[in-house]
Amino acid sequence: MKVFFNYLIATSALIAGFSSCSNDDDLTGKGGNPTPNGKATTFTLSIAQPKTYAVDMNATADENKMTSVDVFIFNDSDVLEKRERLASSDFSSSTDNEYTANRTIATTVGAKKIYVGVNLSDELARDVASRGLTAIYQVSSANDLMNPANGFAMFSKVASNPTFVEETDATAATANKVSATVSRLLAKVAVEKGAGLQYNVLGGTVSDLQFSLSNITKLYYMLPSASTFSPINTLADFYKENSYKAVNANGTAIKTANVSYALENASAQSLEGYSTYASIRAKFLPSKVVKLAIAGDGASGLVSETAPVNPQTFYVVSNAGVKYYFIDQTDAAAYDATINGITPTMSTYQDGYCFYKAYLNPAHNYNIFRNNLYKVNITAINGLGQSGDNIDNPGHEISKPTNITVDIVVEPWAENTQDSEIL
Repeated sequence: MKVFFNYLIATSALIAGFSSCSNDDDLTGKGGNPTPNGKATTFTLSIAQPKTYAVDMNATADENKMTSVDVFIFNDSDVLEKRERLASSDFSSSTDNEYTANRTIATTVGAKKIYVGVNLSDELARDVASRGLTAIYQVSSANDLMNPANGFAMFSKVASNPTFVEETDATAATANKVSATVSRLLAKVAVEKGAGLQYNVLGGTVSDLQFSLSNITKLYYMLPSASTFSPINTLADFYKENSYKAVNANGTAIKTANVSYALENASAQSLEGYSTYASIRAKFLPSKVVKLAIAGDGASGLVSETAPVNPQTFYVVSNAGVKYYFIDQTDAAAYDATINGITPTMSTYQDGYCFYKAYLNPAHNYNIFRNNLYKVNITAINGLGQSGDNIDNPGHEISKPTNITVDIVVEPWAENTQDSEIL
């Protein structure tokens, strides 16, 4: 099973006034009913985006927009005192990267721990309030955290720890202001053709490169901690995208590129079936096709068949390390049974598609982190891919592929680019 650790990249700063923050490992973030205590006071909230984020060439308008802000106020015993939601209309822009709330938020005096969620659905915001921050959350897909109506979900990187004072206190102007940092809960992936992409494929040609993501986890934490190893996933806790999109041309701007999204997926070890990867498929057109000399007679020998003009379903049978391409399924099966007996090798390439894997972020144990952009540059295709997007050895260490070469780079969002040769 895969054990997750938590790693965060900050993308925007939410300034609710105070500046002290913590990332306490003993933080429990218990949910529960509001339990206000102490004298009443208020604090102010503003949202600041760093300059580098404000001009982020990797972010679209949808990825940047803010529709709502949920402020979660916990006491110093990690019990929720209050959740308050602010709309985007509650803020005005003070600079090109800072937004200040038009109203204050009521609370009580004393030490607090405050977390901020941006663009959370109503259901998720209620769950955080009732279940707390250490609960394991689950989605049906990454789409749940990038709903067009809500925007991309973001959450605090660490707790903010102010000590609020009464409004009449001489220090209230500074004490009753809070700073928090949020990041998008998703990672972003783009695949493009590398400059000078090499096609080193014997026996045919490849075309129509497409990609999707596979082995995407459904489980996550709202507030990861650098020392926490969870949640624990089973194979059932992963899914794959249900459609492919065109691989981007070399140099395509990320704002206009085809991209996919996945939840953070990081662990202490890299295992097949548990690490997220880009599934790349292509159409393969064999240059030489064979058939049986006598149809259906596997012992009758092979003769040349007319090669197809366009990619179509074909079958591959291996004999002593040599691949033979068939158009006729019956001939392929008969030849396979004769040559390979009880250890058949026949593979079916439906509609001519072959598949390659590009595991993401090899420099960091194939872990992917929230708010990172992973760019996969395909630099070479070195052979025929698999007949399907399958996990061959779940639970085994990921081995470096010999049939694809990729280069991966991470930039903000944070981008990670890798060059990949595929086979």
